[in-house]
Amino acid sequence: MPGIDRKELMSLQQKLRSRDETEAANAARALANLSLDAGNRAVIGGLRGLFESLQTLLNQGSSEAKAQALRALVNLSLNAGNQEDMGRVDGLFESLKTFLDQKSPEVQADAARALANLSLWYADNRAVMGQVTGLFKSLQTLLDQGSPEAKEYAVCALANLSLDADNRVAMGRVPGLFESLQTLLHQGSPLAQADAARALANLSLDAGNQAAMGQVTGLFESLQTLLDQESPAAQENAVYALANLSLDAGNQELLGRVPGLFKSLQTLLGHESPKVQEYAAGALTYLLDHETCTAQVVRVFLTVPAPNKDDAFFKFMLQQVSKDALVRGFQGMCIEAFSETEKGKETKKLLVEHWGEGVTQNKMGSLFGALMTAPGWFKRSDPRRGRWGQCRAALVSAQAQMSQEQTRVRCSFFSAAIPGKKELELQRRGPADEQKEGANGIK
Repeated sequence: MPGIDRKELMSLQQKLRSRDETEAANAARALANLSLDAGNRAVIGGLRGLFESLQTLLNQGSSEAKAQALRALVNLSLNAGNQEDMGRVDGLFESLKTFLDQKSPEVQADAARALANLSLWYADNRAVMGQVTGLFKSLQTLLDQGSPEAKEYAVCALANLSLDADNRVAMGRVPGLFESLQTLLHQGSPLAQADAARALANLSLDAGNQAAMGQVTGLFESLQTLLDQESPAAQENAVYALANLSLDAGNQELLGRVPGLFKSLQTLLGHESPKVQEYAAGALTYLLDHETCTAQVVRVFLTVPAPNKDDAFFKFMLQQVSKDALVRGFQGMCIEAFSETEKGKETKKLLVEHWGEGVTQNKMGSLFGALMTAPGWFKRSDPRRGRWGQCRAALVSAQAQMSQEQTRVRCSFFSAAIPGKKELELQRRGPADEQKEGANGIK
């Protein structure tokens, strides 16, 4: 699109204030079409008072003028500089909120798209939006009842807005919001799924939200499904959410019952993204703290391929896991291995692979007892040492020192907490750097 003449722009801006409704609508349409060009957006946005004029049309213009003004604002909001300037227009976010509640699917989608763009980069915009009465509820309504396009933009806006700590608290109080996001995890488009996981990941940074999210039926299963998808964004957002949610003791028990979760987390330890590796390691480490999960985490601990022994999982564990918690996991595996269940048979097979056919419950009990007292079996001061070599060496040493008959240790769980647990604090803006353009314009 060729460059635009500043005098022409000033003329269009003046016509926005025309008492002739048709002339005002045509001027807004022309600006919407001109702002489809990325190079024009900064020039148009640089006109003093332009955004205020467009906002006036949103509130007072004819139906056609309102629609065209909204489209112009959507396109102009793709420019980062414009986003900051638009955020300073008094009442603009309130005006956009009213369009979320209109009946037209196109208007709803455009309003949600503008809010998604305007909440992308600037923290001040997110904070001010969070003060707009009913905004979160209106966006949530679009998640349930909007068009596929409106849903994509509404969930993107919510994910962006959830970067603000105060917004996270307020959004957690919106009835049904977590359920609406959960529905998008398995019914939305791939883009909507990734942004729904991103919203949940950010919302789970608030401790008050963690327990409430854990009560949403199917939420953990839906997040686990995303772990196995090929979308890097969906994987990273979902595992980040699970890492934060695994900090809650009630959630730990529920997560331990999700089929395939530990296998998926184990797979992500070898992911190409260091962030994904860290989040998977964090989830496994926090889950180790709950007695229903310890044996499953230790199974991951034993079965991760040797090339990964110095990766995120083990580095994370060296920093945060208590010796008692890990030993408790070995004990849980021992109890499990000598049960008559199918899972017990699989566990016994795993132990036999590592310690030979002579493994018995009493022998394992003796080794656990020695492991607890073996000097230097788990040196946190030397994170460069591989977890597997260290643990295996301690067991071999214990096996040499003790016979099966000398010592028997009760195979009961220890009540040891993981020290120094912290939330994974990185807050993601997510895959929003390529926002879809606004309306194609009415020629």
